[in-house]
Amino acid sequence: MTGDERESEIQPDEIQVAQEDAQDVQRPALDDDQMATLTRLIKVMYPQDRFPDGPFERCAEVVRDGVQTDLPAGLARLDDLAGGSFKDADDAALRQLVDGLGRDDFVVAVHSVAVNTLYNDHEVWTILGYEGPSFEKGGYINRGFDDLDWLPEARITEYEGQGRVENVPLAQNAGGN
Repeated sequence: MTGDERESEIQPDEIQVAQEDAQDVQRPALDDDQMATLTRLIKVMYPQDRFPDGPFERCAEVVRDGVQTDLPAGLARLDDLAGGSFKDADDAALRQLVDGLGRDDFVVAVHSVAVNTLYNDHEVWTILGYEGPSFEKGGYINRGFDDLDWLPEARITEYEGQGRVENVPLAQNAGGN
């Protein structure tokens, strides 16, 4: 299952319901090892080689403070499923483990906070080349909306061979007529 397929399974209204159903869960402080595991989980959920650790660590802090689930229990379960230490396990194994969890309540809860938090980080915006919202700056019309310098130059050549005519048979309609 690809990341796109996993994300398409999770509907925003389901995330909202899951968060609303979780009543004031006590959120104990996480120790450094647990925070490292949470950060690693977010890195596995959103594999971005170009991102430094900072955005993932800030995202983990927001998840710690905002998710409505028992984080220590969920992180301990990840360690168990990884055979000891989730944060120290192989990338491919962790990817498979997280994909296998699918719609697990813990993973959905972390995802529901992490997805917006990570991609709303201004350092991430800079890395991705996003200049931020354009409304306050007058929109995109006069701000390079068509600036495609990140694409390679188009290779446009004229066909210099002899012209030819191809006969294409008419398609049969679905009724077989």
